[in-house]
Parts: sequence; structure tokens; C-alpha cells
Amino acid sequence: MHGGSFRWEGRFGLLEVAGIGWASKPPGRLAAERTSKGLFLFKQRLSRGRHKIAIWNGRQGAAYFSAPRPLTNAQLAAINRVALFQEGEEPAGCALRTIFSWQ
Repeated sequence: MHGGSFRWEGRFGLLEVAGIGWASKPPGRLAAERTSKGLFLFKQRLSRGRHKIAIWNGRQGAAYFSAPRPLTNAQLAAINRVALFQEGEEPAGCALRTIFSWQ
């Protein structure tokens, strides 16, 4: 199983991100729409005092985004731009990537 977490900072503010490879479908209810990258988007929910949204590629990739307050439109727009890839796939046209290391 692969996984990791990091803090994502940008003009939208700050998000805590946890990503898991070899993941199953995230908990919660699916939103009516998918992201701009075609990923399944889960509705925002409150869990353990944090507001969370998940995206899932329908296979083994999932990412969980959380913040102490309800996610803003700017944060939702940033999440909408995220792409998830399977191990061994090479994303095209991707300027930024998250890589994981063992420590």
C-alpha cells in the first residue's frame, strides 16, 4: 500500500492532503458531477472536526483534502484541477507532481 500526506498551500489558502494508492472507494456520498479531470468527487463532509472532500479515480487512487473550516470556492477549484494516476502511468502536461519517499 502506498500513501502519504502533505500540506498544500496556494492562493486558495491551505489544505491538508492525504493520498492513498491501492485505495478502495472513499466513504461518503458522490457529488452529482465529476472533476475537470474526470475523477469521482465526493460531497464535503465533517469528520473528526475537519471539513473533508475526497476524489477517486475509480481504480486504486484516492486523495482526501481537509481544512478546519468549510472548503472555499477557491479550494474547490484547486481540487478540481488535481489528477490522480496509477503507478507506472506517466502524466502528460503535468508541471507539478507529488512524489513519496520512505523515511
